[in-house]
Amino acid sequence: MTGQGWAVDAWRDFGRQCVPTLKCSFRGPDSGSVAILSSDTRTLHQPERTVFFALRGPWHDGHDHLLEAHNRGVRRFVVGKSIDANAPWAADSDVLVADDVLLVMQGMARAQRNRFDGPVLAITGSNGKTTVKEWVVALLPESVGVHRSPMSHNSQLGVPLSVWSLDNHHDLSFIEAGISQPGEMARLAQCIHPTEGVLTHLGEAHLGNFKNPAHLAEEKCTLFEGCSRVFMPEELRDASSPHIGGTVVTWAFRDDPASHQAALLVELQADRMRLEWQGRTVDVAWPFASDAAIRNACTAALVALHHGGRLEELPQRIAQLNELTGRLSTVHRPRGGMLIQDDCNHDFGSLEVAMKALVNLGDGCRRVAVVGDVPQSGLDALARAKRMASLASLFAVDNLWLWVPSWTEDACLAVEQGLGGSPCAVQCFQCLDDLERHALELGEAHVLVKSASHERLAPVMQALAPVRHVTTLTLNASALVDNLRRLKRHVDAQGVIAVIKGLGYGTDPVVLGRLLEAQGVDWLAVAYADEGVTLREAGIRARILVLNPDPATFDTMHDHSLEPQLVSPKHVSMAVQWANSRGVSEWPVHLKLDTGMHRLGLAPDEDAIVEELLEGSPLVLASVMTHLAA
Repeated sequence: MTGQGWAVDAWRDFGRQCVPTLKCSFRGPDSGSVAILSSDTRTLHQPERTVFFALRGPWHDGHDHLLEAHNRGVRRFVVGKSIDANAPWAADSDVLVADDVLLVMQGMARAQRNRFDGPVLAITGSNGKTTVKEWVVALLPESVGVHRSPMSHNSQLGVPLSVWSLDNHHDLSFIEAGISQPGEMARLAQCIHPTEGVLTHLGEAHLGNFKNPAHLAEEKCTLFEGCSRVFMPEELRDASSPHIGGTVVTWAFRDDPASHQAALLVELQADRMRLEWQGRTVDVAWPFASDAAIRNACTAALVALHHGGRLEELPQRIAQLNELTGRLSTVHRPRGGMLIQDDCNHDFGSLEVAMKALVNLGDGCRRVAVVGDVPQSGLDALARAKRMASLASLFAVDNLWLWVPSWTEDACLAVEQGLGGSPCAVQCFQCLDDLERHALELGEAHVLVKSASHERLAPVMQALAPVRHVTTLTLNASALVDNLRRLKRHVDAQGVIAVIKGLGYGTDPVVLGRLLEAQGVDWLAVAYADEGVTLREAGIRARILVLNPDPATFDTMHDHSLEPQLVSPKHVSMAVQWANSRGVSEWPVHLKLDTGMHRLGLAPDEDAIVEELLEGSPLVLASVMTHLAA
């Protein structure tokens, strides 16, 4: 992630304070600046301004890529083991040797955060963090300069990368924080040092490594130590307030017995809700179908009203909210190339992430970025223009199309001047028809479209990747329930695993999951870990089986109480090694046997090998299964 940057002397002073002098070596360039923190050589774009952190994981070790980073131009390193000072990558570089490389990154982020005097709001909860964060920003006036975590970067690595980009031109900052292990939140709290907090939800989606729900609530509230106030739904007060020193500020439904304690009252009506705030009321038509979305919108409104949001503007702003996936999506363009979209609100942090995705498509195809203005950045139009140019140059975009109907000619010229010697071609559009015409005429190219949700660039999207036809699928929920009951009764089933992979076979996995969970199915089965995470984040508690688990996602699966299907001795061995390295115990796994289909599964002569691997291991065999051959 890119920040405003430190001078080289500031970076070296930090290094001397952070690690013992004998573990510092400063032989890199004395000029330049430090602006980018990275742990991945695949995403290096300005290596001369980058600090490379050699992080270790169960399946990777950053120390294996030090020479590659050096060859790419990096000259600042943080490593976790003793080095040969004359090694090719170290001889002309600044090197810090630390016991905990990630802690150094978090320390750099904390030092950057200490330069900021405005409010910093830390957001946590079992689910809803990204949605509430993005919706708060959407409910605030455009004049408020907002810094926030890009997308859902809320991990031990994602948080420092997010905090690093905070700067004094911002008015306030929203940082997400997520945990899966006891003790993790204290580290994030040290990094973020929040002045206020937001608690979205307390559930059991990440309960696996905690004693009970009360222990999980206590750990989450560690984030709020020292906060002047913490925003939350009133229903969370009893579970969280014993662990919070500041003022608890809540919203509540009017019929809640404790609603007298709430700052914002909500009265649900047939197709709208009435908000009461400081003696005034407004009626809001909600654009959501789910109860979780309504609750997230109420939390977002509560926070926004305390930070410059206007009650009279909420009806219009809430009507424009969209339920988020928090993920980039891609579709094929008929003329060649891909169209990349994302549904997060628009800021420079998420724009940087999206541009990385555009660059990573590679293959030599022309790359076009269609980007809207970022008025909530806290920068004036000229500064925003220069920042746009900097990102376009950094990621070597071929064409930058700016949708900036309110920009002056000076701002448009500032983009071209900011590109310097970059070959990027810039066009500023102030007429939507003109932008749509260019999109219609665009040939083969990878295209990124990134703008605020209210910009309504649907005609441009249609021009870039036309929808050829519309298919409507109607799901008969009552028939599904009836079929389930009949099948269970017909075969006298002792248990049922409901397979809803592939986005519920093209329907809605969350709707299907909730429906099937309510009918008492024993497991839900999905293809990949991210499908299971979606179900957990929607509040589904049933056991979830992952049919195609990539070992790289074992952390994610365990954090969300997902159970992998293992298909070979190597697969089992990798799961055992991972569990041992993490100190995990009693993780349920499922074995697939090959009984003649000859796709995936254990062959008969592999049974003994797997039995030996499982004996005394941290894994618990939950079931065996097979795919029957015809």
